[in-house]
Amino acid sequence: MIEDVIKEIKEAEEKAQGIIKDANIKAKEMVIDAENKAQEQRKEAVLSSRKDIKATEAEAAKKALEERNKVLQQGQEEADKLLKEKESVIDKTADDVLAILLEKY
Repeated sequence: MIEDVIKEIKEAEEKAQGIIKDANIKAKEMVIDAENKAQEQRKEAVLSSRKDIKATEAEAAKKALEERNKVLQQGQEEADKLLKEKESVIDKTADDVLAILLEKY
């Protein structure tokens, strides 16, 4: 009877050690899986950030080009306006210079 109890205790201890061993293996697998998932999430976050940065850069470049073209257009319009305003002065000055040259020669 005592031998049966001792045998049952040893079997229970062996079973407990097996359960502990399996639990340790499962825990290690869970840790590795969690680390892999975390690494994958980090990669996805980096890729997403890069895409966002590229999209932001593209949008900023587009806006800068639009603003550049707007400023160039305004500059061209102002230059055309100034040229038109000064055209009569330029013509009169050219006529005056021509008259002076003709009188002299």
